[in-house]
Amino acid sequence: DALAEGKIAAFKGASEGSIIRALKAFPNWDGLGAITEAALASDSCVAPGLLTGLALKSEEFFPALKFRKQAIALYEKAVSCGTYQETNKARYRVSLLNIWEGECPKAEPMLFDLSEEKSGDYVSRSLYWRGYCAKHTGNKLLFLAMRGRLNKEFPIAYHTLLINQLEGYRTGRGRPNPMDRILEKADVEVKFRSEK
Repeated sequence: DALAEGKIAAFKGASEGSIIRALKAFPNWDGLGAITEAALASDSCVAPGLLTGLALKSEEFFPALKFRKQAIALYEKAVSCGTYQETNKARYRVSLLNIWEGECPKAEPMLFDLSEEKSGDYVSRSLYWRGYCAKHTGNKLLFLAMRGRLNKEFPIAYHTLLINQLEGYRTGRGRPNPMDRILEKADVEVKFRSEK
């Protein structure tokens, strides 16, 4: 088995999906040490799908610090070894891990790139996390810009709802955010037949 034997060349051209399916056969990290060490130690570029797949597998063993650091290293190498489109997931995941480590400035460049795409799976997510980091580092202008973009481009997206709750968002002139009505926790009045 190429995974257990650490033969990274066997994964050239393999899809990330097929690699992830193969990694499911490993219920623990036993047997994956050799391939991980070979992938990280290689001076040449390794298949980004292999690197991302191993990083995703590492996440199964969180919150252990060893696996968090390993996932970051694997994602960072995937970003450096693949095309932009191949590495969007790795860019996003390493950004989240950097935020978890309290390193918002490390996350910002990749989140910026993802947020500037015309469309994609990571645009609204990266806008939210850029706003989150801006809020926590005191960059009010960037926070307002990210919140504004989310409200304009993704008005009812999950991440828009989240960012608007970060500081009890109010619209101009003190009017409440229209989303507040949707998010209210009012009990619904229900009349049962037995109460007639």
